[in-house]
Amino acid sequence: MNTPLIKRGSASDIIARRDRTVELMSQAASLLIEAAGLGILSPMQLDQHTFWLDKPDDLPRFIERVTEGADHGGWSCLVNACDLRQLMDATAFDAFNKQLADKPPTLNTDNVDATFSQLAIDAEMIFKRGLVSTFKRLDFKAFKTNSALKFGKKIIMTGAITSWGWSHYGVKEATMLDLERVFHTLDGQKMPERNTAFASVISNQAHRVGREGGERIAEDNYFHAKWFKNGNLHLTFKRLDILQQCNDIIAEVYNGNLGHDTNPAKGAHNFN
Repeated sequence: MNTPLIKRGSASDIIARRDRTVELMSQAASLLIEAAGLGILSPMQLDQHTFWLDKPDDLPRFIERVTEGADHGGWSCLVNACDLRQLMDATAFDAFNKQLADKPPTLNTDNVDATFSQLAIDAEMIFKRGLVSTFKRLDFKAFKTNSALKFGKKIIMTGAITSWGWSHYGVKEATMLDLERVFHTLDGQKMPERNTAFASVISNQAHRVGREGGERIAEDNYFHAKWFKNGNLHLTFKRLDILQQCNDIIAEVYNGNLGHDTNPAKGAHNFN
């Protein structure tokens, strides 16, 4: 958790490409304005090729749009180049990306250093907050042990699976991906790419069963999944040591209200 989120060389390269993009687009804009003044292209062609550059006065607005687009694209490249998704839960990651999309800050060395230095400082807190965010999606009313503030050995996701894979517009799948992210991170492992993640294994198997029949079961090193015709998915945690780490983090966040459970194998949560 204390490793740099992004390598200095990667950030410098992306910033240089952002600056070069703005420079070349500015040059291109000036040439397009010159071409428009020659009277060869039709009004429709001018509209298609000049990007609102019908007259020189439009150049500042065009450069502003290009610069904002380059900033957004550069920040997206930085996010993809670092371990931010392994650090954040799906909700926090989407909120971070939305903030960048709405009004991206200028992509320069100072802003990159400030952003990722702060993220590195807050990394542990962000990870723990994401774990609790995942935990809060549980339906406490269906919890079968004496305390609602812990993961049991098994959770139940209701209406999660169809014959084509995950249902509910990806919400349940995002929760599964977050659980994978938590377990891989606490085990010191890199989160697999989405197409090889356990969530995809479940989806592919559900689709296969829907076409050809077979067992509604999937398994990896961390989880055992079994689902039923009603769409409910029963997920069993195989690594109780990591499960206990999750419960310890939840206990810490809730100021010690959750005690150390000597029997984490009991109980089941229910995902709505």
